[in-house]
Amino acid sequence: MINSQGGVAGLMSELINRIDVPELIDVIQPTLFRHHLLIRDAYRAKAVKGTFIDDFELSLIWSGEYRKEWVRFIKNNRDFDDCLTAAGEKLETSPKKRNEVWLKKYHTLYYSILDNGFTDDYPPIMAIHIRGGIYYRMDGTHRSSILYDMDITNVRVLVFELEDVMNGFPEVRNAYDDYILSKYPNYQEIQLDGDSEVHSRYTGLVNMVRQHIDGKSVADVGCNAGYLSSMLGDENTTEVHGFDISELDIEAARILTHRSCSSPDKVSFHLGGSTTNSSLICQCDVIFFIRSIYHINDSNVLLKQINSKTKVVFECNSRHRRKFDDPDAIIPKKGKRIALAHNLIPFLEDNGFKILEVMKNLDDVVIAEKI
Repeated sequence: MINSQGGVAGLMSELINRIDVPELIDVIQPTLFRHHLLIRDAYRAKAVKGTFIDDFELSLIWSGEYRKEWVRFIKNNRDFDDCLTAAGEKLETSPKKRNEVWLKKYHTLYYSILDNGFTDDYPPIMAIHIRGGIYYRMDGTHRSSILYDMDITNVRVLVFELEDVMNGFPEVRNAYDDYILSKYPNYQEIQLDGDSEVHSRYTGLVNMVRQHIDGKSVADVGCNAGYLSSMLGDENTTEVHGFDISELDIEAARILTHRSCSSPDKVSFHLGGSTTNSSLICQCDVIFFIRSIYHINDSNVLLKQINSKTKVVFECNSRHRRKFDDPDAIIPKKGKRIALAHNLIPFLEDNGFKILEVMKNLDDVVIAEKI
């Protein structure tokens, strides 16, 4: 699916290299935990955004598997002295923070909610939205365990977006970035300082195409971890969009571009294949396919959708010669053969492009324009 020299199956619809979100949460949880009160205070000071969701599904942040025994002691003993007696042995063997004072607060909270309902007068349960339908419960363990026991399944929750939290707290961002960079498949051998074994190749490519991208919007289809996209952001481009089906590569691209690009705000990355992102790709003035064109879908939909006068830059992959019995045969047909320039050129002409230039970098580079 992925070419070690930089070409990605980024034109196909399926996603690969997905982020293991539970593992991510386990890794960044200690850092998040140390910042709970700071995040709350930053929200109160309007330094971090948060949104109240009135009918939030409690099961998204609380499984109900913990605190059952403590809640049982409390619910079976409205009189606190009876509760204290029932919980005595467990209380004595619990960590120091779970003492009589702690149990009293828990007991009082339980019967307050039981008698009066869970109203807005209580401090809100707080959660951080990590991605998709996955949340991290930042605050509200006692309230959640009580509500769960009372079969109250939907409550008002204050939700923060992880990105907003990371923007306000660099330590949280660093924990996230370190996890992503330790996991993504580093096909381009990008170092944390931004250096890469493909630097000279991409430098040569950018020098070749500079006149075509000057003042233009650019798409990088199959961008891997964004090395070329970042370099294009340093050029006189108006905006750069990178696309890939590898979730880890897209996240790594965002991280590395902010570390190495002089104009990171004009570079954005988008998860998904060409079908998902065809509208945005086709809005760009120049489209790059770096060792990736041979992954295009069978119906050549994207090539047909590209607007007239749009320029397209292809870098070939001569390593594919060894895959064929007769590599010099001209067969302009979708597949691995169009990784080779002598097949790519007639393939493009058959799909409504005129060839502007054919150059030699470390491999053949073809620049075409949609007629």
